[in-house]
Amino acid sequence: MSRRRTQPIFAAVVVDVRAMTSAPVTSTAGLQEKAGLQEDDSFADRSGRSYALVDDRLTAADVTDRASKGALIVWDSCGCGGYCELSWLEPADIVQLVATGAPKVPRKYRYLCEFSEWRAADGSTLVLVQGPVEWGFRMGDDR
Repeated sequence: MSRRRTQPIFAAVVVDVRAMTSAPVTSTAGLQEKAGLQEDDSFADRSGRSYALVDDRLTAADVTDRASKGALIVWDSCGCGGYCELSWLEPADIVQLVATGAPKVPRKYRYLCEFSEWRAADGSTLVLVQGPVEWGFRMGDDR
């Protein structure tokens, strides 16, 4: 008894893929390629809004203050500026974090963690939390 092939052979899949066409991109004007740190030293959010650095030496108390005033909180777990991945905290999560007090930097990570404030032209504020910190829940890894 021979088994009957239920899936197409690889050559047929290759032919199908080559036959597929995608719509060409006509313009990328105004589109943000990637959220995070940009080549011009600005920071872009997911919608493409650009933020300029205001203060790169925030304290934990400063972070809590900005968060309580409605700042967008973005966590960069490895400190690469968003090249790997950024975590964008939801407003409800930010409210919960503020209720737990100020973020804490574990002693062994004190040289890896930074807090910075960024501001958009419309006055909205973004706080970038870089590195493994403890704030209501653990933000970071156990290196």
